Amino acid sequence: MDCMYGAACAFYLLEDFDRCRERCENILRSNPESRLTMELHLACIESKEQKEAELLKKTAIGGAVAMGVLGVAGAVASVLLAKK
Repeated sequence: MDCMYGAACAFYLLEDFDRCRERCENILRSNPESRLTMELHLACIESKEQKEAELLKKTAIGGAVAMGVLGVAGAVASVLLAKK
């Protein structure tokens, strides 16, 4: 049981939250009173959600920047075409 918990901790530190959660769930099936495992399980869920939210935020910022660049490029192109 200790080696499974150790493996779950290692997966957590490697930010492999799915595998960590899976190990924790396996431990909790056989030892549902394991307080440390319950805490690690909840930490996995929370960390995965936080990582996904951070990725979504970065994607949104990148999209907004790309749209801004396209807008500026379009404005410059229309000015250059209007001068001809």
